[in-house]
Amino acid sequence: MKKEWIMFLAIVLVVSGCQGITGNKQPDAKQTMFVGGTKGLEIAFATDQPPQSVLDNNQETFPISLLVRNKGEYDIPVNNLVASLSGIVQSTFSLSSLSAKNSLILNGVKKEGDTTTPGFDDILEFGQASYKVDLPGETSYTIRADVCYNYQTKAVSKVCLKKAPLKTDKIGSVCQITNSNLGAENSGAPVHAENARESTAGTNKVKISFKISNKDVGAVFQTNTFSDACVGHDDERDQVKVTVYNPERNFNIECPLLSNSNTGVVKLISKEREVSCTIDTTNMQDITFQDLIIVQLDYMYRQAVIIPLRIRSEG
Repeated sequence: MKKEWIMFLAIVLVVSGCQGITGNKQPDAKQTMFVGGTKGLEIAFATDQPPQSVLDNNQETFPISLLVRNKGEYDIPVNNLVASLSGIVQSTFSLSSLSAKNSLILNGVKKEGDTTTPGFDDILEFGQASYKVDLPGETSYTIRADVCYNYQTKAVSKVCLKKAPLKTDKIGSVCQITNSNLGAENSGAPVHAENARESTAGTNKVKISFKISNKDVGAVFQTNTFSDACVGHDDERDQVKVTVYNPERNFNIECPLLSNSNTGVVKLISKEREVSCTIDTTNMQDITFQDLIIVQLDYMYRQAVIIPLRIRSEG
């Protein structure tokens, strides 16, 4: 009888151990909505387009082309990207135009489960060039290509809400309304919404704060600022359209910087700007819950690349 009891206890311990292992299984690694990153387009002059050096006096024709690759997560429609050359005289280089647009949809990076699909690329062609001046000696130029393109960022945060945010949950809660590190997950793009925080703002109000930040080296403009050429408009830079919303439109959001609306244009200062919004909780349920806040940023981004070109005088 004693031996049977010992065997029974051993079986119970084995079963309990197995259950303990499965019952306390470590959670999977944090799942993310986006691939992320701070890049929109990657741009470069195509290999040997232009070459390192060319002949003067119309002795040599050569292509000038720009390779653009979408490294972010927003799809750029056809003709929503314009590139312009500077640093050279159009007629001197026998070019029909100094600007070119994308003829293909530049799909962004896609994340599906654990699979990531790279973004698309395109070649912007400025045509065949030739240097028509007969030079007395060798000289060089620096060719610059500015690229302007419409882009969008989506930043997602999970906020904590209930009807009476000042009332403490005595038996605990799934989340805390006062949170100095709410966090925001951004889609891959050069402009981000970051440093999201949440706090109470009254009997039936919750405050959400975040910072809009230009994370890359380019300049930000309002959507469609540039159409036929990526030049000028320097006095209109650092402007971003901000829209703050809940996917199901479950509640109203008001942001003083956006004229007490949930959408408007923000002027960045030193590449960033703080935004605060309030959520009215009057008609919400008494029980604490979590819900999504999406900050959508719409803008036109401008960045540049340069390349040297040597003009040889021969013959």
